[in-house]
Amino acid sequence: MFGAKEDVAVPSVVDAHVRAEVVGRLSTAGALRSALRGHGLNIAYQPIVSLATGRIAALEAFARWTTSTGTSVSPEVFIPVAEENGLIVELGSQILAMAARDAATWQQIAPTGLRVNVSVHELRSHNFYDDVMRKLNRAGLDPALLGLEVTESVLAQEGAPTRDVLARLRGTGISVMLDDFGGDDAGGRLAHIPPVDMLKLDRSFISDLDREDEVREVIREGRAMGLKVCAEGVENAPQHKRAAALGCDYAQGYYFARPIAGEMVPKMLQTWAPFLP
Repeated sequence: MFGAKEDVAVPSVVDAHVRAEVVGRLSTAGALRSALRGHGLNIAYQPIVSLATGRIAALEAFARWTTSTGTSVSPEVFIPVAEENGLIVELGSQILAMAARDAATWQQIAPTGLRVNVSVHELRSHNFYDDVMRKLNRAGLDPALLGLEVTESVLAQEGAPTRDVLARLRGTGISVMLDDFGGDDAGGRLAHIPPVDMLKLDRSFISDLDREDEVREVIREGRAMGLKVCAEGVENAPQHKRAAALGCDYAQGYYFARPIAGEMVPKMLQTWAPFLP
């Protein structure tokens, strides 16, 4: 910017940095496209724990990518790249297919739900409903075991078509979760969202003691609407106790377990000891 302003012909450091970043993102997009063609992504799972029983109620699926050279690429890098390059719908579809197959095998060990994040691009896809139902049918997974996690901003900003799709999915028994709710001020917002089944509270609700009155009000309002509540970002025993004392139904975070590879899930389900406050 400064080089252009001063009519300097020599490329600036800023220009070089921007150019390198653009080249890097294009390279990442190309590698990600190849990974999707070759089904080169995998999944890590993190448990969601019932605060009443201390047992695993569901597992949330997180997309993971390790390149052909063995380099792990952060989701914070490849998810935005997938969105920018029109790859996010295919990425989401592959993750759902793999996760549904994995979850179907868990049922032999213990009835365990599956949670999958859904982007606005997937919801806008004209065949999203059919794709979800096809993946569940192929895997042999009961729709009642699947929960789709959608961010608050998506539900607040999207129009009737998206809401209709979510309503149809809920009609099959699939649950819809409002993810990262209340990162800022959460007061009074629940009345303006379409019907959902669960609130996943932003981690700041549990980590910030000054927000206890606010979270109690959100939980009270959610209860009045028939919603379950999950506390995200629980990282230690005091936060675990706080989530239970505030009235949350479920909790999730590093205190219970970090995301693990899919092949490790059966052993975790078999050996899990109840986490009670």
